[in-house]
Amino acid sequence: RASSALDLSQGLERGVPRTAMAGGDASSATDNGDAPPLEFHEGTQPTREAGGPMPPMTVAEETLAMVSLGLLCGLPYMLVIFAPLLLIVALVMQSKLAGLMFAALVVASIWPIDHKPNLKFMRSYWFALWRKYLDYSWHCTVKLEKGQKHVFLEFPHGVVPVAQIVSASVMEECFGPDVMICGLGASVLFSLPGLRQFYSALGLRPADKKSIKKILSIGQQLAVTPGGVAEMFLVREDEDRLLFSPRKGIIKNAIREGAHLVPVYFYNNNQLFKVPQTNSMFEKISRKMRTSIFIFWGRFFLPIPLRHRIKMAVTELVKVQQCDNPTDDQVNEVHARVVEAVKRMYEQNRPEEIARPLVVT
Repeated sequence: RASSALDLSQGLERGVPRTAMAGGDASSATDNGDAPPLEFHEGTQPTREAGGPMPPMTVAEETLAMVSLGLLCGLPYMLVIFAPLLLIVALVMQSKLAGLMFAALVVASIWPIDHKPNLKFMRSYWFALWRKYLDYSWHCTVKLEKGQKHVFLEFPHGVVPVAQIVSASVMEECFGPDVMICGLGASVLFSLPGLRQFYSALGLRPADKKSIKKILSIGQQLAVTPGGVAEMFLVREDEDRLLFSPRKGIIKNAIREGAHLVPVYFYNNNQLFKVPQTNSMFEKISRKMRTSIFIFWGRFFLPIPLRHRIKMAVTELVKVQQCDNPTDDQVNEVHARVVEAVKRMYEQNRPEEIARPLVVT
């Protein structure tokens, strides 16, 4: 939204497909030097009245947005169903076409990927289309210190972290072309054909200790969603619930690295899909498998996000003093400051049409 090397109790991201890449190093700039300039809709503040209609889209635009987002959100479940069916058809009915399709899926699931962000892809028509579908806006006032490590803490996870995915296309606008923010995702994502190529193109890496060390050691910024898979099961219509109180492992790691903490809030990320209020059995299975097994639906009862306005707020910076072996008191103090920063940011930037209270558990 992960490797067994990371324990859920450590508060590190689990099953969170986070992608955010702004700018890049010399090699990535060379690879994408022909990328066209970014084209943004109004992004600093919503331009419509609170509670007003969503921006109009043509039938073709809305259809393309629904199909592409539906594939992105539903592909894992589709693969679970159709891959075995293709194999059965190929073996039992001796269908060459089914055999070729299954072989293509296998090849795509093992074909090497380099995790290099593709700026041209993030500046593409598809991200602009998704921003329009979600009436995506952002308000970023945090200035990153040059040469300083930062860990972005993203809230909430949502049923599917669509807002985090789309944010990859606006990070350059927020922080400039010289800042690279690399996210983490569940290791299982990099075994799924199509999805592994998609997330690799956004600079996403598997959520393991090796990736975390590498990201911070080479001067890149790290982005995680502390609530992970477990937070998916807290989605409610009448309140925004975050799972952060027990998530102190990432705070300890930030202190050890001397990385400042940057809370990020995505309004309405929890409202993009409907969920039943009884998912306890699936929660246990998801935690055991370290990936999401979840009943949810969107438009037309399909994995197509509902049209809700997404607003990203990045207005708080929690500075951290480096310490190789932080005490529990130090960790608790920084954790408390992050909680207060998230609550303050939520209230100060909350769109007028949102009346839901924020609950941090």
